[in-house]
Amino acid sequence: MLYQIIPTPDFKNRISRCEKQEERRISSLIRQLEEKGGTVGNPLAGFRFFREKRLNGKRVYFLVYQQYSTILLVAISDKKEQQATITKIMTRLEQYHQQVIELLKYAK
Repeated sequence: MLYQIIPTPDFKNRISRCEKQEERRISSLIRQLEEKGGTVGNPLAGFRFFREKRLNGKRVYFLVYQQYSTILLVAISDKKEQQATITKIMTRLEQYHQQVIELLKYAK
């Protein structure tokens, strides 16, 4: 089963500032996520749907919505920003869920 991958505006903004090599790694990760979904990366904050994948010095954060076969790419950070990024994502979980529902509603 293929997963639909949706990047948030924050994610798109951050990836546009990455080096070409990092962009290639992230593109490879996205292909992996499409195929394997929620089995990629490590769960965070005690939730199986909130995951992180380390790519050298960067961390890519994503939310897995298995019921919709959708993954929302939410952030990229380095180790220094890790905790602040996780905290920010945790405070926005409901917003992200609503965003996914809205996007899927209009995609039909």
